[in-house]
Amino acid sequence: MWPIENKVPLSTTGLMDVIKMARSWRRRAPDRPESKPTIVMSHNGVSRVGVYIGANICIDQMDTDHEVDVFHAVKMMRINRPQLIDMKVR
Repeated sequence: MWPIENKVPLSTTGLMDVIKMARSWRRRAPDRPESKPTIVMSHNGVSRVGVYIGANICIDQMDTDHEVDVFHAVKMMRINRPQLIDMKVR
C-alpha cells in the first residue's frame, strides 16, 4: 500500500505485487489482451501511475532486451504522457 500523503513507500514490495497481479490477470484473460492497454488510476491521476508505468516499461525492457535503459523509459514517458513526470522548474 502506498501512503496517501506525499511520501515514498519504504519498500517496493507493494508495487511489485500489484504489477505481478496485473500481469497475471492479463495472461489469464479469455481474450488474451496483450495488445490492449491496462487502465491504471491513482488519487491524483499522475505521479503514482507514472511510477507504475515506468516500472512496467523497465520490466518489459528486461524481458525483451535483457537490460534496462531508464533514460529511454523516462524519455518515452515524457513524450507520451508528459504530466506523469514532474519537471524541475529552473
